[in-house]
Amino acid sequence: MKNHLKEIPHKNYKDASLNELVNYAIGIIGILNKEIIFEDIVVATYILFPKKFSLVGYNEYPDSVRTNRRIVDLRDRGFIVGSVAQGYKQTTKGQKEFERIDKIFKLGKSINTKSKRAGRKNERSRASRFIKHIKQSDAYKKFKSQKDVSNISEYEFRSLLMCPMESPPTALRQSLSELKQQVATVGNDEILEFLEKCNRNFIKILHTKYADDEIGGMIKQKAKKR
Repeated sequence: MKNHLKEIPHKNYKDASLNELVNYAIGIIGILNKEIIFEDIVVATYILFPKKFSLVGYNEYPDSVRTNRRIVDLRDRGFIVGSVAQGYKQTTKGQKEFERIDKIFKLGKSINTKSKRAGRKNERSRASRFIKHIKQSDAYKKFKSQKDVSNISEYEFRSLLMCPMESPPTALRQSLSELKQQVATVGNDEILEFLEKCNRNFIKILHTKYADDEIGGMIKQKAKKR
């Protein structure tokens, strides 16, 4: 797959939303491959749109956390269905959006800021989607039933943050910070308390230092194999 992907000129996608770009990458993978798996989406977004999907401070590696967040959002909005374990598939809505972006790129034109304006239109609506994600997470359900976070596993914590197991601590902290900001937007004190307790409970994981050759983890290894 990697050999069939070509970087899109930055000027053509610099104003596009991340959702538009990830959905486009998923559409391309669907054309090239029978299966659409998480690792391929991460690699494809990085190859096609490196200015948007490279890891901050390590531009030679893809940012799997950023891509994963968009995958979750695309699924919530009905553009795709599936999961990391089962793979993904575009819905009719996702296919139509892919075709729209594909036509723009084939004409050598740039994506306008329509989606970005729509994304800014209602910050509380965006925050509400984060709240929904948190409430549906296994970590929060444990907190609600046990009134404690000590029994939450690392996997459940990372799932809450929408970060795969190979994500470095910097990505975890960034994701946790974003969740706090979104929850603060709607003023949900109970969930803020939950996030603060998770912060304290997983302080070692959030501040573990990775060696340079560990950055990227499974995604780095996947990219090398292709």
